Amino acid sequence: MKTTMENTLFGCAVFSGQEINGAGQIVDGADLSAVFGGLDCDLTEAVLAEGCRVKAKALFGGVEIRVPAHVNVVVKSFSLFGGVSNETVAKKEGTVTMYVSAFCLFGGIDILQ
Repeated sequence: MKTTMENTLFGCAVFSGQEINGAGQIVDGADLSAVFGGLDCDLTEAVLAEGCRVKAKALFGGVEIRVPAHVNVVVKSFSLFGGVSNETVAKKEGTVTMYVSAFCLFGGIDILQ
């Protein structure tokens, strides 16, 4: 699925903190970055398009992504002195799948429900 700018969430926290809330929005992607800071992205009340793609980067910082309970999350990551934690539970077929591409360097990304 190709993403459009109008349905993509953007967040960048550099030496600071940021909160993003997708409540009531149709979301087909997100670009999230934390550099020496923290970023919280709450998608629990967002309408996620099938094949939603999230790019998350944590460099000496952290990113937390909260997803709705009915969403499957597939993670591909590269980490160096950091890591990605996917705390979601795999669902049966027929639910929405969100794809997360993650990069961590001395940082961490948490995916929660």
